[in-house]
Amino acid sequence: MRILQEKYSTLINAFYEVAERKVSLRDDYGDEQWDALGKEVGRVLAKIGTAEGHKNVLEWKKYAFYIPEEYKRLSTFLAQSFKEQHKRKKTENLRAVDCSNMTGVEFEAHVSRILSQRGFTDIRFTPATNDQGADLLAKKDGRTIVVQTKRYSCPVGNSAVQEAISALKFYSGDEGWVVTNSTFTYSAKQLAQRAGIRLIDGHEFAGLSAGR
Repeated sequence: MRILQEKYSTLINAFYEVAERKVSLRDDYGDEQWDALGKEVGRVLAKIGTAEGHKNVLEWKKYAFYIPEEYKRLSTFLAQSFKEQHKRKKTENLRAVDCSNMTGVEFEAHVSRILSQRGFTDIRFTPATNDQGADLLAKKDGRTIVVQTKRYSCPVGNSAVQEAISALKFYSGDEGWVVTNSTFTYSAKQLAQRAGIRLIDGHEFAGLSAGR
């Protein structure tokens, strides 16, 4: 199993990101979608199996008895390690988190946890594809907030604001936000002010993380 882990570490890391987003995508009752975890474990095992020439792994759930033992152990490991990682991320000290090395998906999840701590409810991720310019939807005081997140190392420009404007209309939201760990260009600030989009830069975001 360890050989497969090391050989396909990039694919497995992608699995953790994809599973985090799909599990955290809450259903209509506000519950996390844990059914998605088993499906993503199956998908990553199938990809590894195909690369290794074990095509029967594509049918890993239907014909589990055909799967080599190392794949079964890897399946158990991936499911358990994801659960532990997911739990740790939900309980970590948000003030101490460094966003600079996060992926875009990790930053989205981090923003969702901060919103939850700040009293927002019904927080949902939008679909990974065709999100119509929004990454998160959240509610507070009866208002729906449409959030675009940008984990950038450079200033965020007009395109992010334009996406937020479109998403606000598409999701029939009451407010549109663009949240970044970075800053915004002057033109982005001008457009946001004209369109009524709230911009939260790295400085203000740090304040939200700290509960200020």
